[in-house]
Amino acid sequence: MKLQVIDNFFDNYSRIEPEFKKIKLYNLKDFNDEFKDNQEWPGFRSEAIHQGNPFLFELFLKEFKQKFKMHMPFAVDLYLHLRLGQDQVKDWIHKDLACQLGMIIYLTDNLESGTNFYKDNSEVPNTTVNMVKNRAILFDSQTDHKSMLNFGNSLDDGRLTLNGFVHLK
Repeated sequence: MKLQVIDNFFDNYSRIEPEFKKIKLYNLKDFNDEFKDNQEWPGFRSEAIHQGNPFLFELFLKEFKQKFKMHMPFAVDLYLHLRLGQDQVKDWIHKDLACQLGMIIYLTDNLESGTNFYKDNSEVPNTTVNMVKNRAILFDSQTDHKSMLNFGNSLDDGRLTLNGFVHLK
């Protein structure tokens, strides 16, 4: 699958933008303890959006099917993710092994940030997508990738994304 980028993923984004900051976020230890999981990631993450915010999840599904023209059956795990400047040294190049497609929706603006994609175990990115608020990226989850420049000190000024892990049926 070729990397796909959609700007203006959510219609009328400015009307729903404040709702993202109301979602509870957990550090890694608290997340794994609360949800009996064993995930690994830097920063802070919400519980699965379909559990904690079903309205937002249904809105996401509507936009995802429409904007990416997704007609095949799928399931998706969706989380809000916050990475701060202190998380930059904790980040690593990785693949999302538990799904077929990965997705990132940028919820803040910072053109110095974004996502780097790598080819053939290289540490030099071959594609970069800059962080533009309300921009969505859909990609093959077996593609090596890493956030580029985690920033900020809090929810108000950090790197906020909606991360999707798409399972094709």
